[in-house]
Amino acid sequence: KAAVRLSALGFQVKEMIGGIEYWRKEGYRIEGSSPHDASLHG
Repeated sequence: KAAVRLSALGFQVKEMIGGIEYWRKEGYRIEGSSPHDASLHG
């Protein structure tokens, strides 16, 4: 549902098999407000 809404707002969206863990393993940046999320920046 969120992907459809974001796409309608002009964002490029993709379904990523493996979710956030695979995103991290591929080396993509993650931004967040919690200290745990912040430590994920590459």
